[in-house]
Amino acid sequence: MKPKMTLLDMQADVLQRFSVSVSLGQCQRARATAMGMIEGKLEDHYAKVWDYAAAIRLSNPGTTCLVGVESNMGFNYFKRFYVGFKAFRYGWSRGCRRVIGLDGSFLKGQVKGEILTAIRRDADNHVYPIAWAVVNVDNKDNWTWFIDNLVADLDLGAGNGLVVISYQHKGLLQAVADLLPHVEHRQCARHIFANFRKKFTGLELKSLFWEAAISTVEGDFLATMEKIKKITETGYNYLMARKPETWCRAFFSHGYACEAVENGVAECFNAMIKQIRKKPIITMLEEIRILLMKRFFHQGQEATKWRGNYGPSIQLKLNEFGKDMRLWTVVPSGGDVFETRYGYNGYKVDLANHTCTYNLWMLSGIPCVHIQATINYVHKDTSEFISSWFHKDKYVAAYSHNIQPVGGRNLWPMTEFIKPLPPLVRRMPGRPKVNRVKHASESEDAKYPSQRLKVTRIVRCGKCQQLGHNKISCKNDEVTKPPVPKRKIGRPRKDGGGQPIFDQFPPVEPAIPRSDVAPPTVSECEVEEQHIEEKEVEEGVEDREVEDREVEEEEEVEGIQVGQEEVEGIVVEEEGV
Repeated sequence: MKPKMTLLDMQADVLQRFSVSVSLGQCQRARATAMGMIEGKLEDHYAKVWDYAAAIRLSNPGTTCLVGVESNMGFNYFKRFYVGFKAFRYGWSRGCRRVIGLDGSFLKGQVKGEILTAIRRDADNHVYPIAWAVVNVDNKDNWTWFIDNLVADLDLGAGNGLVVISYQHKGLLQAVADLLPHVEHRQCARHIFANFRKKFTGLELKSLFWEAAISTVEGDFLATMEKIKKITETGYNYLMARKPETWCRAFFSHGYACEAVENGVAECFNAMIKQIRKKPIITMLEEIRILLMKRFFHQGQEATKWRGNYGPSIQLKLNEFGKDMRLWTVVPSGGDVFETRYGYNGYKVDLANHTCTYNLWMLSGIPCVHIQATINYVHKDTSEFISSWFHKDKYVAAYSHNIQPVGGRNLWPMTEFIKPLPPLVRRMPGRPKVNRVKHASESEDAKYPSQRLKVTRIVRCGKCQQLGHNKISCKNDEVTKPPVPKRKIGRPRKDGGGQPIFDQFPPVEPAIPRSDVAPPTVSECEVEEQHIEEKEVEEGVEDREVEDREVEEEEEVEGIQVGQEEVEGIVVEEEGV
């Protein structure tokens, strides 16, 4: 009833129910045993994949559900599983833009492998999944198989009129180039920057990179890249070699109503199924299906709450684009042509043809600050100039169909295929990781210090004294460790000239503290100086009397008669006294 119960809650519940104190280890083993009884063994899950695929095709006619196995020494092992519901294909073709995000994420539980996803946004910029697949390994063969099935389901052809956003996986890039040769393939700028930051660090380079990525005019992009070139020419060449036309807005095509430079929508879906990815394969696939089934139902109900012809997320982006509208001056040119100016910047706006030389309107489908200033100048409604991809009818069409119930395992048809075994586990070195390894750029702006990544220290070998390894794995010859000079305890000794070491450096003049008190007048300064002079004279007389008394006492004790000639050899500085 409570599968997400924590170990501490379980320990307290047992103590309350049975008055028995149990350890956290006992609770952990008991929970694992209970979940195993509910979900079944791992072998039973893989033995049911053929039956599960048949149940999906039977309950949802027109849905594509494929299973792939591989033979090894006379045994069949699970390789991959593809799901593409007809309801999602129908909604995507009628209510979503022609932009698809491809991504892969690791499975975290007993099931080893990856889940490949094809995600897009709906009319309100929400996550809209199209298809997904579970594969044993993330390689070119599995990506080619996944994209091939996706092309057949969505009737994509050679990729004409389509945009694909992905990360820099070599197998994925090659599969897209082979199966969708005419597609506009954009690369995720966050992955570009993550690789760039490994060699070129600094907050200035970070801000300049993202300034270049979101530039909508080629001139602004080139000017920003010149700033990077002045800092590091090697970094400039590195970014230019990564095909800026795939990660900079200035080179994107118009008409897709998508200005995104990163594949964040796919990362959002991976976060939605983060806990689900720890389950066995049948339980994982069923929970993903039920999650999306409930999501589609609730998202379809959201359209009844809209006050206008577009959703609240579009309204937020519209307000964000037009926050500096008051700073721009509109100059009419005749008809529906205007010029918007701010300082030395000026852009041409054509409301009739829906064009702006800033390019953001044509890329995003939402009026930018120049368009909004012009619309306000001519007293028109801003909603008339928002792309039709964001209208309410597109949103309703995307969620007009939903997944049909599949039923429990006792209702699944029995297939005659050979039951596959779990995939062969590739044992990787080190302890298995559950959380994704984050890059340093993802946590440098964390709120708390504990959330920031710690800098890993470089290990020095105690045998050969080189960096990068330790003496256990060292194969070099042993080198004598140079002696480390011991630091003497206490203050630094004086050098031969009698001056302390720290006195050899030029003194630093202290900074004059700033004060809010008004400066004294001339008369006040004169009175203050007179008091200081009188005080110095009195102190000088007292010091001379004390010094003379000490000299007389020394002469009497030691019996030294100081002559007039010896007294003249003594130099007494009046200022010191």
